[in-house]
Amino acid sequence: MLSELVGMLAHRLADVSSINAALDDDTCRVQLTVATTDPAAISMLLNRINRIVGVTKVVVLTDDLAHHRSATLVTVNAVTSADRTQLLEPARALGAEIVEVAAKTVTLSFAGTPRREREFLDLVEPFGIAEIARSGAIGVRRAQGPASRSNSVAPPSVVPA
Repeated sequence: MLSELVGMLAHRLADVSSINAALDDDTCRVQLTVATTDPAAISMLLNRINRIVGVTKVVVLTDDLAHHRSATLVTVNAVTSADRTQLLEPARALGAEIVEVAAKTVTLSFAGTPRREREFLDLVEPFGIAEIARSGAIGVRRAQGPASRSNSVAPPSVVPA
């Protein structure tokens, strides 16, 4: 099922920014983050995904129905102690964690919403980014969102960006 899904996406209409898959017992949950807000494109994508054998349910997680996060690891140039002070205090205020402090660099970990991630990257960019690794966006339904999933099958989900 996953290979068919990826094949369909490779030459069709969606600009997929991430695919996350998780095995849970004998079910597979697949989450796509799609960079489109066009309702027609989302509808067409949903129809095509629903035709793939093995897909049991598709759920669209919009901002009002879900929590969205992505993770970033970044190594930033911070040669002097003044650089470190200018970098670390606001980074901590945004929720970043210090992973490593080396002689000339600081490695930080950040997980948050796309808007907060942009704020974090805007903060560290002036120091010079030596290395960066980012995950794709992931999401889960809010407790007040649509009815919770049934106990029988874990649904794949499509998350518009």
